[in-house]
Amino acid sequence: MARPALLDLLAVRHLVLPDRVQPPARTPPFVRLETFGPYAVWQNPLALPRAYLVERARLVGDALAALTDPGFDGQREAVVSGPHDNDVGALADGAAVPARPARIVEDEPERVTVEFATDRPALLVLADGFAPGWRVTVDGAPRTLLQVDHLVRGVVVRPGEHRATFTYRAPGFVPGVAAAAAAMAIVACSAAVSLRRARR
Repeated sequence: MARPALLDLLAVRHLVLPDRVQPPARTPPFVRLETFGPYAVWQNPLALPRAYLVERARLVGDALAALTDPGFDGQREAVVSGPHDNDVGALADGAAVPARPARIVEDEPERVTVEFATDRPALLVLADGFAPGWRVTVDGAPRTLLQVDHLVRGVVVRPGEHRATFTYRAPGFVPGVAAAAAAMAIVACSAAVSLRRARR
């Protein structure tokens, strides 16, 4: 709560607080919607959309330090940390224009699809948790999934109309299935050999 701008980056639209606790003062302010029992619901008018585009991105080693830098404006830029592709560097000098919403057209636990259009290279941000196992394609082609704003995920996109799909596959799933199949094959072979010996 000391840094409410961080809530904006996570698309936090509402807060539930004890009735006696006031959210931090800011412009525009949090809006009190209703009270139930000892709690109050507040709306965050500066929350970013769950999916959006920015044209400026900083490539950093310490994302938390960058996000809390007084010069950082999360409404107009993003920070990228961790493994990345060369396209991220091109966004360092991008225009500091307000973030533009993108449209989520498919929203499943392990698959999210976003449609958007952009006139310039941009960073598509999906304010869902970044974690190993997530992958992204743009128009069906695999792209590098980026760790954005420390906690969420994104991908660099080129001008045009596009469709990005984020999919999840548990880490180790494919090797696990392969190991299980190999084990079953060994058991089946052993059983066949034992049966053949028993018949003899």
